[in-house]
Amino acid sequence: MLEQGTTVGQYLQRQRENHKISLESISQGTRIKSAFLQALEEDAFHLLPAETYVRGFLQCYAKFINLDPAEVLRLYHSQVDAGKDQGRKKVNGTSPVRSVKGHLFDFLTTIVGGAPAYSVGTSVLRSKD
Repeated sequence: MLEQGTTVGQYLQRQRENHKISLESISQGTRIKSAFLQALEEDAFHLLPAETYVRGFLQCYAKFINLDPAEVLRLYHSQVDAGKDQGRKKVNGTSPVRSVKGHLFDFLTTIVGGAPAYSVGTSVLRSKD
């Protein structure tokens, strides 16, 4: 049974340890990198590829240790949805939100090395004489 407040990563790790299965065994059996499995257990979903991969990894992991994949996905989705709700509360509350223009400016100055941000209107390239 799942305890209140248990994350999907904690649940998977606890079940794996109860079955005395190593991450390496799961990695070999599912062909999922150990680093990705570790990220799942640590709820570090930002370290994983796209959302589709996360769901697929969770299903494979669950099947490998004889858990119900649908239940694991329900737990994952409820955890992610709760995180999104907290993020919305911060945005609508007092937390500062950067504008799209600010992000775009940062992106463009990073791409071009930051120089044009301070020397607009001047050429950065040497002329071919």
